[in-house]
Amino acid sequence: MTRRLSLSTVAAAALLAPFTLSGAMAQQSSQVGIEEIVVTARKQAESLQSVPLSVTAFTTEALQNINPRTLSDLNNLSPSLNFQAGTGRGGQGRLQMRGTSGGTAGTSKATIYMDGVFIAGNSQNVNFAELERVEVIPGPQSALFGRSTFGGAVNYITRDPTDEYK
Repeated sequence: MTRRLSLSTVAAAALLAPFTLSGAMAQQSSQVGIEEIVVTARKQAESLQSVPLSVTAFTTEALQNINPRTLSDLNNLSPSLNFQAGTGRGGQGRLQMRGTSGGTAGTSKATIYMDGVFIAGNSQNVNFAELERVEVIPGPQSALFGRSTFGGAVNYITRDPTDEYK
């Protein structure tokens, strides 16, 4: 019985050994925190954690890592987003969220905004390198954004200008 108890104690210690931290590692891990993401999905700056909406926010760093060319490059990374790039003379894309489409009329039930302002026409020429973040907000957003946002909204937030020439 004693031998079984000592073997189980040794086995438990061996399993827990990788999870114990030395003093230096514990001090280092306490200095590392979770980055707070601020979104403006409700027309005011709030922490993503406190917003009562389903929001997918892509920060500047995430956009640099993903390197999207069009909104369709974010389809697989944002649940419920489906953007199909347009072809032909019009060139407008078709934005769908949560399966809500515009039917045969061709108008979308989701809308794209830049800094909260409606983008009319072709929204495929957006330079993602100039954006601070992209907020994808599925679900009815008519109370906040208005204008054809029954399916949802995509809000491009631009970076603030700097004194540095680029």
